Amino acid sequence: MADVSERLDRIEQALGTANQQLGEVNARLDNHDGRFNQIDERFNKVDERFDSLESDMQELRMLEESNSDRIKKIAEVQSRHGEKLDGLAKAMDS
Repeated sequence: MADVSERLDRIEQALGTANQQLGEVNARLDNHDGRFNQIDERFNKVDERFDSLESDMQELRMLEESNSDRIKKIAEVQSRHGEKLDGLAKAMDS
């Protein structure tokens, strides 16, 4: 009976050690979970910034196209005015 009691004591000690080690592993996993959550939050912020930049770039492209059209129209008007001024200057010289 003493032999069984000793074996039970050793099993209890081994279980105690195993539980302690599991606690340490759980603490490490909790630490890693915390770090992962921080990284995930940072990634989400970067992703939001990227989406915002992508939206801004799209707006800039649309403005660029609009400005390009406006510049073309201004150039056409200036060209016509220049032609008329040249015509008037030639008429005055004659």
